[in-house]
Amino acid sequence: MEEKIANGTNVQNDLKIVNGTTISDNLSNQFNFLASIVPKGKNKPFCGGAFIGKNVVLTAAHCVDGVNADQIQVQFKKKYSNSSGITFNVKKILIHPNYNSITANNDIALIFLRGRPWKKGIKPLYLPSYKLQKTIYRPNKRSFIMGFGSTFSGGGMSNTLKYAIIKNMRLNQTDYPSEWITSNMVIMGDYRDINNPNDNIDTCQGDSGTSSFGRYGSGKRPVAMGITSWGIGCALDGYPGVYTKTGNYIQWIYSKTRIGTIN
Repeated sequence: MEEKIANGTNVQNDLKIVNGTTISDNLSNQFNFLASIVPKGKNKPFCGGAFIGKNVVLTAAHCVDGVNADQIQVQFKKKYSNSSGITFNVKKILIHPNYNSITANNDIALIFLRGRPWKKGIKPLYLPSYKLQKTIYRPNKRSFIMGFGSTFSGGGMSNTLKYAIIKNMRLNQTDYPSEWITSNMVIMGDYRDINNPNDNIDTCQGDSGTSSFGRYGSGKRPVAMGITSWGIGCALDGYPGVYTKTGNYIQWIYSKTRIGTIN
């Protein structure tokens, strides 16, 4: 993916981990729900996603808009961006019926795999209950992001899996026009030192479709918060990442998958 038009303005459509850290084998095993979406027969991902149970991967609609199921595969447990990992063919792609490619509203899709990742030891990312949603979207609540995306705007893919911690941000902490941000979006990032424009944390090209997540509920299991959707550039002052608000789509996801939430 390159750039998209959001409310009539060019914005970067794929995000990466900027100022992230190479993920350890321990964390990688804990969070092995990370899915890499690759062209069929290839290994280098162009987008990401998250296994949420059964044979279903959650991703961004813009990652699979115009893509046929037989054109892609989904990989798990990739150690490097060019390694194969555990590979599944795709049975079906379901994009939210109200997805708008101009505004990026409802930027969410489901990928149905030919096979069950849990049989290969892949643990799911859990969906937030309505009760949890009252907590996880409060300002400054922190979440993890991870992916193989580039580490600076316009850069190439990272060869190793990176992660970082970001936080929910208010619109008034950014330079985005209010009409660009819908109720189905959540802004996440971290300016860290506001006087240092080079230490911001963000996602970037190649990370689109991956989920931001926190540890909640019984056992502090990983819970989906947002889907990497869009932003202006990568890690720019005033322009943190914009994520699809996963909690707004629990009913839609359940109606298509019968996958429930964590309490």
